[in-house]
Amino acid sequence: MPRALKLLRGRHDGVDSGGRRLSEDEPMPPTGPAVCPAWVSPTARKLWKEWAPVYAAMGCLTQADALQFANWMEAQTKILVCVAAGEPVSNETLRIAQNYAVQFGATPSARSRVHLPKKESAGKLARYTGVKQA
Repeated sequence: MPRALKLLRGRHDGVDSGGRRLSEDEPMPPTGPAVCPAWVSPTARKLWKEWAPVYAAMGCLTQADALQFANWMEAQTKILVCVAAGEPVSNETLRIAQNYAVQFGATPSARSRVHLPKKESAGKLARYTGVKQA
C-alpha cells in the first residue's frame, strides 16, 4: 500500500501495521486536475466528467491515477450497456468495477479506512486577504 494511503488511514507514526517503517522517498504525483485519456469511449467520458471532480475533491484522483480511473469508467460503461440491453453483467466485470471502487474510496467501507488530515481554518483575515493569521 502506498505511504500516502497509510498516512491517510491514520498511520502518522512512521510505522505500518506490520511494524515496518514507512517509505520516506516514495514518489508523489503532482497536484492538478486529472485529464481524461483520449482513448476513453464516449459513455465512459461522460462518466468521467460526472465523477472525476468528485474524486479529485476527495483527494483520490490525480493525473497519476488517470489511466486507472479511466479503466474504472470503462468497466462502469460495460455494466451500463448490459443493464440497458437487459443482459446479465458478468461476475468478472462486476469484480473489476468493485476493485476500482475500493481503490478510489468509492464505497462506504473503503472511505471508513481513509483518514484525511483536517484542513486548517485560515481565519477571517485569510479568507479576505490571503494572509494567514499568526
